[in-house]
Amino acid sequence: MKKATSIDIGYRRRAEAALRARESEFCLILDAIPTVAWSAQPDGFADFFNQQYLAYVGLPLEQLQGSGWTVAVHPDDRQDLAATWHLMISSGKPGEAEARLRRCDGEYRWFQFRANPMRDGSGSIIKWLGISTDIEDQKRAQAGLTAQIGGHPGVIENATQSKVAEQALDRARSELAHVARATTLNALTASIAHEINQPLSGIITNASTCLRMLHGDPPNIDGARETARRTIRDGNRASDVITRLRTLFSNKEFALEPLDLNKATREVIALSSSDLLRNRVILRSELAENLPLVIGDRVPLQQVILNLVRNASDAMLGVDDRPRQLLIRTRREADDRVRLSVQDVGTGVNPQDLEKVFEAFYTTKSSGMGIGLFVSRSIIERHHGRLWAESNNGPGAIFSFSIPCGSKARTRLV
Repeated sequence: MKKATSIDIGYRRRAEAALRARESEFCLILDAIPTVAWSAQPDGFADFFNQQYLAYVGLPLEQLQGSGWTVAVHPDDRQDLAATWHLMISSGKPGEAEARLRRCDGEYRWFQFRANPMRDGSGSIIKWLGISTDIEDQKRAQAGLTAQIGGHPGVIENATQSKVAEQALDRARSELAHVARATTLNALTASIAHEINQPLSGIITNASTCLRMLHGDPPNIDGARETARRTIRDGNRASDVITRLRTLFSNKEFALEPLDLNKATREVIALSSSDLLRNRVILRSELAENLPLVIGDRVPLQQVILNLVRNASDAMLGVDDRPRQLLIRTRREADDRVRLSVQDVGTGVNPQDLEKVFEAFYTTKSSGMGIGLFVSRSIIERHHGRLWAESNNGPGAIFSFSIPCGSKARTRLV
């Protein structure tokens, strides 16, 4: 009994340590967001405000925690904002409200407060995430327009409301996309060193082989020349991995180019091969011949493929009663589109969750943030495509995306 108790205590301590590490990681992500952001516990207790928030209001974190954050809200707006917040907590649904927030120099500016619940695999709220967007300029523009037409706000309300809402929504989407990209970097960090090591190991092996061939009697010039070529290839590959990662998590716009989806897929397979081997995954590819080019950005599209492959591999980690088979397939569709599918034989997806898995912060993984598929769908939609999930006839699931190809893709994207 004593041994069992010791094991239970050890397991609890490891779980608590993992939770603390995840909380610390989460705070670092919020601090990296280039906007005013905060988080709260499921009951609404505000537990974290990022550096942008603290710098704006000029108050320490300890003073803002709990309900202390209301001290920086304009007294005339405080009650309505608090009521909206309590309504969101009780309903468990996302929401928004407008209120004036006091800057560190004492000036009040209008902000739009948005909050969204983050849920675990069972649907329970584990965190509230919020961003606050400065809308002072829009408010002043609306007030100025009202004055110009004789003080009749009802006349301009419909004309400006949709534009203001659209601008705020665009900003929120951009901010969330940046958060998602940063969070995805978090998920990939553990594998970056491993992926870089693969081409570096090739470089070392090829260089040693080249030296051995040159030291032969007589020297094997042709063989040394070939191994030197392989060394350059692996060096470029290592450099390309770093370049892609840096580009992926910057705020740069898509770099459109004619893209061979089969070639991009093969590169992702090569990048993932060591992880798949470690997880005992048997990968099979069926890449269609003469697949037409698409017009898109190679880096984010490869991010999507990589995310689908990693998810499929993770879904089969607990499978021991059958081979862990993963199939990547490409094909041309009738309406000038190209489809890529990733099929696994893992735990599968409940039919009622086939759309939910693409929602931000929804995850069935104990260590996941629920961002990967949300980001992936955003990338595919920016390519005027579609990303969806479906169940297998047997065990597992299929995740597929379809995007336009050839001139049709160029017309839509340019």
